[in-house]
Amino acid sequence: MKNTPSMASLQDEIQILRAKLYDDVTRLPNRTLFFDRLEQAIMRAKREISVLGLLVLDVTTLQDKALLKTIADSLTNCVRETDSTAYLGGDEFAIILAGISKYEDAASISEKIIAALAEIQSHGNRIDISIGIGLYPIDGNSLEKLFSNTSVATDASKQNGNNNSTYFSSISGY
Repeated sequence: MKNTPSMASLQDEIQILRAKLYDDVTRLPNRTLFFDRLEQAIMRAKREISVLGLLVLDVTTLQDKALLKTIADSLTNCVRETDSTAYLGGDEFAIILAGISKYEDAASISEKIIAALAEIQSHGNRIDISIGIGLYPIDGNSLEKLFSNTSVATDASKQNGNNNSTYFSSISGY
C-alpha cells in the first residue's frame, strides 16, 4: 500500500511554503520568490525575443503595517494580472512588467502608481516614492545586471526629488 500524504500534512506544507515565499504583512511575494519570477520572466522574454519591464520602487516613510498593506494593495491594483508585484523588504518593492514594448509603457504604469500613492497621501499619510525603470534586454541582459541597473535608476530618481521615476537609459547615456 502506497503511503500518501494526508490532507492536513499537505495543508501544513503549503503553509510552510507560503511563509517562506510571501511576506506576512503585504501578502506579496518576497525577495526569494521575486528573483525566481524575474529569472523565469527573463528566460521567457529571451525565448520569445520580447521586452520585459522592471520597476524598482523605494517607498519611504512607511509608518505602520496597515499602511504597508495599503501600499501593497494599491501597487497590485495598478498593474495587470500578468505582472508580478513583490515586497523586497524595508522600503523596497519591485514589479515585473511582462510583454511591454517600450519605456513609455513602463512609464505609464509608474505614473499610475505615483497617482495611486498620492491618493493614499491625501488621507494624511506621508509617502515618498522613487521609481527606477529598466527594460530587458536594453538595460541588462541578465537578472543581476537588469536589477542592478534598475536599482541605480531608483537611486537617481531619489536624487531628483520625491514622487518621480527615472529610466536607467536616461542616466547611463545609452
